[in-house]
Amino acid sequence: MLEYLIDGNNLLGKIPHLKNLKINVAVEKLIFLIENSFVNKKVRITIFLDGYPLDVIKSKLNLVYSFSKSADEIIKEKIKQSRRNKNIIVISSDLEVYSFAKEYGCSAIKSEEFYKNYLTKKFENTEEKPSIGNIEEFKKLFNTD
Repeated sequence: MLEYLIDGNNLLGKIPHLKNLKINVAVEKLIFLIENSFVNKKVRITIFLDGYPLDVIKSKLNLVYSFSKSADEIIKEKIKQSRRNKNIIVISSDLEVYSFAKEYGCSAIKSEEFYKNYLTKKFENTEEKPSIGNIEEFKKLFNTD
């Protein structure tokens, strides 16, 4: 099974409509975006975030807060501990994290590429249309009418 290790704060900074929001709101919207982009896919996704949790966020994704360490350190520890690095895809534009992942045999994708190629293509070039429930949830989450 593929496992995505996402440098959450780094990715947030690459998504134009999320980077200037309060962190807890931005994280919720990021989770929603990722969950909807990977629905029905057999992957494991962990989002690493700097600092301490501000709110309880319900998610099917694994959220890891770094507390007093940096999220970059936690990501690197996770890579070192893994036995199947060829199944790991690291999402970060941080050169140190990106290079570390490659050095340990992981795949690596820059955050802006991940956003462009994985998170914005959900309903493009497909017959599938979002359900009314998904549209309403999206509107509520992103404060649109």
